Amino acid sequence: MKILGYKIPFGGNKKTPSNKLTHEDIKKKAKIAEKAIRVQTLTRIKINIQRWLNARMYAESRINPNNTELIRVMRDVEIDAHLWALMQTLRLKVIANDFNIYTADGDIDEDSTAKFKKKWFRNLVKHTVDSEFYGFSLVQLGDIVNGCYVDSELVPREYVVQQIGGIKKSLGNAKDVIPFGSGVFANWLVPIGEKDNLGLLDKAAPLVIKKKEVISAWSEAAELFGMPIRIGKTSLQDEERRENMEDMLENMGEAAWAVIDDDDDIELKETAKTDFSNMYDQFIERVNSELSKLLLSQTGTTDEKTHVGSAGVMENILKDVVQSYITKVEDITNEIVIPKMQKQGILPLGVYMKADEEQKLTLLELWGIVKDLMTSVTIPKEWISDIFGIPIEDLEEGENVDEAAQAQLRGSVGGVTALVEVVRGVSDGILDIKAATAIVVKIYGIDEATAKAMIGNPKPAPKETKAPQVNPSVMKATNEMYKGILKDCC
Repeated sequence: MKILGYKIPFGGNKKTPSNKLTHEDIKKKAKIAEKAIRVQTLTRIKINIQRWLNARMYAESRINPNNTELIRVMRDVEIDAHLWALMQTLRLKVIANDFNIYTADGDIDEDSTAKFKKKWFRNLVKHTVDSEFYGFSLVQLGDIVNGCYVDSELVPREYVVQQIGGIKKSLGNAKDVIPFGSGVFANWLVPIGEKDNLGLLDKAAPLVIKKKEVISAWSEAAELFGMPIRIGKTSLQDEERRENMEDMLENMGEAAWAVIDDDDDIELKETAKTDFSNMYDQFIERVNSELSKLLLSQTGTTDEKTHVGSAGVMENILKDVVQSYITKVEDITNEIVIPKMQKQGILPLGVYMKADEEQKLTLLELWGIVKDLMTSVTIPKEWISDIFGIPIEDLEEGENVDEAAQAQLRGSVGGVTALVEVVRGVSDGILDIKAATAIVVKIYGIDEATAKAMIGNPKPAPKETKAPQVNPSVMKATNEMYKGILKDCC
């Protein structure tokens, strides 16, 4: 007898009901999902605003929804370099996090966590992030080998109709679908996303389409106005000469040359200079900033012109966006993936996933906090050594910090060099012997007698003697005396 899907035996040997799949059930792996659909190549076509509007209309239909055309639009939109960089930023930041499996007692289950440090889970995280871009992701778990999945694959988006919970058997028929929420498929497929969400790429489509049009127009403008027009003048009545001129003009390029008749003429006509590039460039920059706001909710981490004062605020906004994706990964794993793994005997009951939320401050920020805390609390030196990578040794009994520093200075080359500079300061008259002695005693930690002996009695450097000043009146009289003689000689 079956009650709620569980087989309850009657008789002497009563067994506790189990919701685990049998070996035969697992052998019915939902790989037939791929065999059940006739996979075709999704051709790419030139996308414009009207095609995007039509694709949205098909996807939003309440009678017969179809996402194929919208996915076709998204495939064309996602190749935009700036948009792709934003998507990759979010993917990498989420995948780089550590996700751990915890027991009911709150301790990390090392064996279970190790099963998630594999390719299949990294792919699952990527598809989870992508579900925000494309609106929905349907992930198929791979075969179980050595107690864990080998891989996880994405069911082609153009075949998925999440609005009605089915997979199309062919691209052109959206009515004949295979339900993915029931039957054997339910044990192996992970639906990620909301059924009515068309994704961020749908919102980015009009921006990217217009950006492509502007780039194309800019390219044409550069071709028309960036190079001078070549004008060749020859006798149009002579067919051979006209063809020769056409060939020369067509093939003129780098280090161009031509052989022409005396009656022929070649002219390079400069076009009027227009500042069209500034207009195109500003349009593209504005589109890029709008895309950054759409995906990252800010532009500070992608805009080179961000002011220093607002950079920290922008960085915090990005952290919040990334955290929302991490939370989504936790929800999908705890609510869908882990129950399937428990049903298939991969994980024990009572475990859950949580992202690692340990300190993610920079070492400089962390040291500022540690330095402030050290004034009021004791921080274990082992922890400081592990975090900052600095070996810490205890001082010997009776030794203080100043004595340790003085001993290190006395035994270093820099300490000797500094002492020589003190002696030189005495020689130059900058320091007197009394002041120099006090410096050596304080800095090097030695007694006064030894300090005086080390400084010695350096002789002051000889002072430069200036040339004697001559009275200007004497020079004037001398000039008058020799004035007549110089005039006669010269």
